[in-house]
Amino acid sequence: MRFRRQTNLLQCLALGEPRWTLLDRPSFSTTTATTPPSGPRRCYSSLKPLTTRSTRYPVIKNSLKKTLEAQRAVNRESVFWKFYVRDDKDEGKPSDKQIGNVSEKRVAKRSKKRKSKPSRTKTKPDAPIRLPWVVPLKDGHPQQRPWLDLTQPSRQEGDAKSVLSDELLGLMTFLRPSSTEQDAVDYIIDDLSVKLQDIVPNPPELIGSRHAELATTISTVDLMILVDGDRIHNLPKNKPPPITPQMKYNYRKIISQAGDVLKKDIGYRDCQVIPDKSASLFLYHRASGLPVRLFCRSYAPKLEEFIRDSLPELPSLMPLYMVMRVLLESKSLFGWDSRSISANGLFLLVMSFVRQQPEDFASKGLGEQLLALLHTYGKEIDLTRTGISASPAEFFTRASVREHIRSLISKSGTPNPQFPDYLRGQRALIAYKIHSKHKGNKGLANHLAIQDPTNYLVDVGQRSFRTPELQMAFSGWYDDLKLAMERWDEGDRDEETILGQVLRADFGELVRRKKRVVTV
Repeated sequence: MRFRRQTNLLQCLALGEPRWTLLDRPSFSTTTATTPPSGPRRCYSSLKPLTTRSTRYPVIKNSLKKTLEAQRAVNRESVFWKFYVRDDKDEGKPSDKQIGNVSEKRVAKRSKKRKSKPSRTKTKPDAPIRLPWVVPLKDGHPQQRPWLDLTQPSRQEGDAKSVLSDELLGLMTFLRPSSTEQDAVDYIIDDLSVKLQDIVPNPPELIGSRHAELATTISTVDLMILVDGDRIHNLPKNKPPPITPQMKYNYRKIISQAGDVLKKDIGYRDCQVIPDKSASLFLYHRASGLPVRLFCRSYAPKLEEFIRDSLPELPSLMPLYMVMRVLLESKSLFGWDSRSISANGLFLLVMSFVRQQPEDFASKGLGEQLLALLHTYGKEIDLTRTGISASPAEFFTRASVREHIRSLISKSGTPNPQFPDYLRGQRALIAYKIHSKHKGNKGLANHLAIQDPTNYLVDVGQRSFRTPELQMAFSGWYDDLKLAMERWDEGDRDEETILGQVLRADFGELVRRKKRVVTV
C-alpha cells in the first residue's frame, strides 16, 4: 500500500502490511499489481519511531481507525494535567497557602530590589490646571445666586421674558473683570516688560481670553513673547506654523532665563517652568493673586482678533456666551480637560447661531434668544453629523456640502471649478468625520466639528468628544427654562429667580477671588 511520509510503521502494521520496516537506510520491495510502483521512496534515518521507552502508543492490528483513536487518546492524556484530590492536606504537594506564602516572599524580594535602585527618570512638574469659573453644586450645599444682587429691584413685577433677560445681564456683569482687576493686569504687563527687557526679544503681549474680552476674575493672564527670528518663510496659508527643534531650544532658553529672574522677585510667587512641547512660565502676582503665564511664539493668533472684532457687531454674543459657559461648567461639560468644547469653540457656536437669525431677532430680549439657542442646538439639528461655521454663518452636513459642490460645477460648466476656501475646508472636516467612522473611531466620528473662520482647514472642536452629552444638556436646559418661565407667568414666584432654577453651580472660588483683588 502506498502512503505519504506521515504514514509510519505502526499504521502499516495495523493494516497487516508486515513487509514495511523502518531501518536506518530503508529499501523498498517491489509492489504488487494492486499498488503500482511509484519509484523508490526516500526515508530519513533521523525520523524517530513513535514507540519509545517513555511513551508507548497502542497498535490495534488490522484496524487503522482504532489505532489512530487510541493514539489520539494517549496524546490527549499527555496534554491534560491530572489533579488528585487528597484527604490529608499535609500529604503530597504543598498547599495553596504555602505556595502563596512563597510567592509573596519572592514578590517582596523583587520589590525591595526595585526600590533600592534609584530612578533615572526625571519627574516633570505638573502643569497648572486652569480653574473653572464655577463647579457643580454638591448635594446639601445652599444654592448660590450672586448675580441677583446686580439685577433691578423691580424685576419681581415683570413677566418671565424680561426677568430672565435681566438676570442674564446681571450674570454677565458679575462674571466680567472689574476695573480694579483690569488695572492690575495692565500693571503686570508693564512690570514684566521692564524686568525682562534684557532677556526677551520683544515685550510680552496680552493674548488669550483676556485679550478677546472673554475672561473672568480667575482667568489666567496669558502673555506671549514674540520671537521674530524664528518665523518660517514661504509657509502655506492653510497650515499652522510648526515648532522646529531649534525653536523649542530657543523658547526654552528664553523662558528659563525669565524664570531665573522672576523667582528672585518679591512681587511674584510660585514661579514654575513647564517643559512642554513649547516651554512656558507659570507664576502668580503676589499683590492681586492673578495667575500669569508666559510663553514664546513666532506668530500672533488670529482667531482671538476675530472674536474681539465681532463683539461690537453683535451685543448679545457676550451675555449668551457667559451663561452658556457657566451652564456647561455646572455639568462638567466644558473645556478640553473634560473632553468637551473649548472657549473659542463655544463662542463660535453662539456666533454662528446669532448670525443666521433674521434682522428682527436682535430686538428680542436675551431670554428669548437663549431659549432659541438652546432649542436649535438641543432639538433641531444633530450635532454629531452637523458642522458649525461662523463665517459664513451656516450649518453644513455631508449632503449640503455635496449639493453646494454640484451647484458650483453646474454653474461653472467645468468638472473641476475653483471652490471657495470655506467650502474646501467644510469638505475636509466632513471627510475627516466620515473617515473616522469607517476606521471605527466613534469619538472622532461624532466630535463637534467647528470650522475656524481664520483658517478654514482647522477644526476648533476636534477635541470635543462628548457631543451627545452636550446635545442632551442643551435640550434639558431648554425644557427646564421653558417650565420655569411658565410657572413665573402663572404667579409661582417662590424661587425669586428663573435662571437659578436651571443653573445650580458653586461660585465660591470666583467670589473669593473677586474680594482678593486689590488696587496695585
